[in-house]
Amino acid sequence: MTTLVGRERELRQIEDGGALLVVGDPGIGKTALLEAAARRAEDSGLTVLRCAGAEFESGISFAALNQLLLGAGPEAEPALAVCLGLDTGPQPSIPDIAEAVLSVLRRAGPGLLVVDDLPWLDRMSGEVLAAVAGRLPGAGFRLLGAHRTGEATGLPFDRRLPLGALDDDASARLLDLRRPGLPYEARRRVLAEAHGNPLALTLLPAHGSTSSWTPLTSRLVETLRREVAALPASTQDLLLRVALGGTGDDAEPAQLEAAGVSLIHPLTRVAVIESSTAAARQRAHAVLAARHGADPVRRAWHLAEATVDPDEAVAAELEDAGRLLLGRGDVVGSVHLIGRAAELSGTETARADRLMHAAYVGMELGGRLEAARAVRVTGPAASLRAAITAAQLLYNEDGSALTAHRIVADALAANPGAPARDVEDALHTLMLACWSAARTDLWAAVDEQLPPDSPVLGVSVAVLKDPLATAAAAMPRLDALLDEPADPQRTLRLGKAAVYVDRIPRARAALERVVKDGRRGGAVSAAIHALISLTVEDWLTGAWDRADRNGAEIAEMSGRYGYTRYLAPARFLRTVVAANRGEAVGWSGTSDNGIGHLHAHHLDGLAALAQGDYQRAYAELSAIVPPGTLPWTSPHVMWVLLDVAEAAARSGHRAEARAHAAALNGTDVASISPRLALHVTAATAVAGDSDDLFDRALATPSADRYPFDLARVQLLYGERLRRNRHAVRARQQLAAAAETFRSLGARPWAARADAELRATGAHRRSPGATSIRLTGKEAEIAMLAATGLTNKEIAARLLVSPRTVGSHLHGAFRKLGISTRAALRDALSDTGH
Repeated sequence: MTTLVGRERELRQIEDGGALLVVGDPGIGKTALLEAAARRAEDSGLTVLRCAGAEFESGISFAALNQLLLGAGPEAEPALAVCLGLDTGPQPSIPDIAEAVLSVLRRAGPGLLVVDDLPWLDRMSGEVLAAVAGRLPGAGFRLLGAHRTGEATGLPFDRRLPLGALDDDASARLLDLRRPGLPYEARRRVLAEAHGNPLALTLLPAHGSTSSWTPLTSRLVETLRREVAALPASTQDLLLRVALGGTGDDAEPAQLEAAGVSLIHPLTRVAVIESSTAAARQRAHAVLAARHGADPVRRAWHLAEATVDPDEAVAAELEDAGRLLLGRGDVVGSVHLIGRAAELSGTETARADRLMHAAYVGMELGGRLEAARAVRVTGPAASLRAAITAAQLLYNEDGSALTAHRIVADALAANPGAPARDVEDALHTLMLACWSAARTDLWAAVDEQLPPDSPVLGVSVAVLKDPLATAAAAMPRLDALLDEPADPQRTLRLGKAAVYVDRIPRARAALERVVKDGRRGGAVSAAIHALISLTVEDWLTGAWDRADRNGAEIAEMSGRYGYTRYLAPARFLRTVVAANRGEAVGWSGTSDNGIGHLHAHHLDGLAALAQGDYQRAYAELSAIVPPGTLPWTSPHVMWVLLDVAEAAARSGHRAEARAHAAALNGTDVASISPRLALHVTAATAVAGDSDDLFDRALATPSADRYPFDLARVQLLYGERLRRNRHAVRARQQLAAAAETFRSLGARPWAARADAELRATGAHRRSPGATSIRLTGKEAEIAMLAATGLTNKEIAARLLVSPRTVGSHLHGAFRKLGISTRAALRDALSDTGH
């Protein structure tokens, strides 16, 4: 047992409790301190679970977690059994894995988790430990970690313990203990060179050149390399296997201990590997890959390192492992393994296909457009995988959706026997093109190839192709899929459908995990898309400030990684919030970008509605949804159902409003979500004459989740009641609507509600308002003018002459003490109008 010298104070600090991080320079004794703390914990009856990050295993998903839980019974937890390769099944989410880890700890505890060399933890283990760290006390465990000075860790720690050099007395005692009998001059030289570094005191040569200008770490590694080189060849091979991650053979550590050799220090691992030959490393990796019961991903990683020449069997195994990693949520690792599979492919065709596969995964999920650009011309012209990659690249760079559709549709027709996984990727790419172009005829290519046994494809087509006709029936399947654990790719694909049918709350946890991973540099492009879905939900539920911030982040990430396509939805989401707040809006779309044109019509129509310009609103919105027509093939219609009805009814197109309401009521769309039920009932109320339908719309369960939509229905109801001379009831609805609009910052809508409220004879005073009082008609006309309407437009709306409007405005200006229309909004606000 190694004796620890000069660290009694630090050991006491570790035992004080809480999560503690030890920080210090290489060789300063961090690992030895952690080992001493672990021994004390074991001696006191605690369970100690250990792992250490290693550069050579940092690319193997869950490598550190496997090391940490070895012997603690992880196979009893299904989520752990799957992610550690002990069993097969759907990949669990990080929170599910974290819960499984906590279950293991509760059975094993109380105890101590010791995590050394934190920055070299593999990314997936790091995520799980980060999710577990804050809940360890509840499981009866404390956390003790270590890393070098200047490095970072993603785990939360209560305290930091900087580990400095040993003082002179402790340095002398340690040197005498480890290297007794050194001559005086040699002893003096080592003490001077080591500067209190324990590893240096143990290893630095006592004579000869010590090259004081050479970095201490380099000198220590070189000394260790010489010591390793002096060992028997069999011991060197054994050391190398353990250094490269050979934790599956319990006999090897015992053999090392019998030989008097230790790999306890990370620098020793570095020295062992650096002193080995390439051939020795390949032999070691081959042994590790062949071990019985090895996790398929770990086995594939060792195979990749053991193989030099092309080997189709190894390449196929690597590609399968890459797919498995993708299912485990490790996009970066997946791309690496599939790329290595390409390098080891037995034929040029197989190599090109795997290069395209790696490029596609990297591009669709990982934010790696450059890799796709580099390989897009290398594949055979008729290759389906090459066509998918080329089309996705074109799509992500905001190229022609029609061209992308043609590339994939032609390749599907030319490859009838393509693997099912390639066909599924091709169909998802085709769906993106159909959605982007917003053209009915393009869906035929999807319908011809759609497999009956692909649930994600099935629900996606049901929602994106003809949502009013088929989305409602697909909701049970979509809900079930969203409730299952999902990898980033499936989360992204389901999110595309979920966003239009108000299922983002159900998908939120999975989407937020993808965003978090992307922000750390993992599945970057998946994170952009997931953030778009979350931001749509923020817009619809009135979290407009967050929607604006997220829109800015989407635009920044899209620009940084070259995903030009995502700039448009970022711009739309920020602009739709701006339109609701009364800011100027504008939009432009590419020539064949149908969804871009729908965005433009939506934004302009919404702005016109807010200003009471119903004729312009009708012209814009009916370009998205011609009232009374079916099918409506773009899912964007799910966001404008009420808009179309209001614009039609208020612009004098009553027959069209009724046709629109009849078309809606001929579908099951109201059953999909509270928001859509609210819209359908309110659209029917606007098109008809019954007040009961407004009451029914406002009573929609959970409609208050969508405050802006609810306030719009209250406004419409209040307007109807006022026109029917039910002033008291109208004031209740209008006052509630105005208050909601003000809380959201929807200024033109608040102005519209306040104008209607004034017309009922009600007066609202703000705290500190003056005693200025406008007549009901002056207030109504002034509020409309404050929204930007001209005298002529106001006159047309109120059925009076422009001269009458001018007369009332003149009186309002005089009372308010202003001379320009630009000052109206502030003046009205200051006086409580």
